[in-house]
Amino acid sequence: MFKIYEYKINLAAEPFENLKYRDRTALVLCKDGKGNYLLDDGKNFYPKGIVRLLGGGIDADESALEGAIREVNEEMGVLVSQDEMAELAEIDVAGVFEGKTYKHKVFVYFLNSKKDDYLAGDDVSDIVAYSEKEYRELIKRYLELRDDNIYNQKGITFSWGDYGKVYGFIHQVALKELKARGL
Repeated sequence: MFKIYEYKINLAAEPFENLKYRDRTALVLCKDGKGNYLLDDGKNFYPKGIVRLLGGGIDADESALEGAIREVNEEMGVLVSQDEMAELAEIDVAGVFEGKTYKHKVFVYFLNSKKDDYLAGDDVSDIVAYSEKEYRELIKRYLELRDDNIYNQKGITFSWGDYGKVYGFIHQVALKELKARGL
């Protein structure tokens, strides 16, 4: 069962893609057979040291669970069943910029894969394994991204600080819920 969180942020700049163009995202905190967290290192435009949970946008005709399963298959080349996915959190994000509110729901799942070999899929150039300590350090790096660190390419502009506050919180909640449930 999802634990519901609300997260509101006053944005320093234009909203980033997920806030601006998507209404729902499915993310998966995945553990391998050694107990490490598997993360997506496939975004070459991210700031140094920033990787993310596996997952992506949920298609209009999909449930959150179906989207999470599809994303795991696309990004790790692994087919999983619904029974293998544990619901962790639903995070309702509201980003406010220049008086307009942008809303986005993030559904976070847990997958205890117990497998050690993965091939990065279509949207991912690499899957990295982080210990819990490294994962906690990643959260700190997210939260330390500065508002004045602006991404501006291909007609897209946003603040990495805004991105870091939202996704630092999401990564933090994922770990908190995982620990609270003893998974």
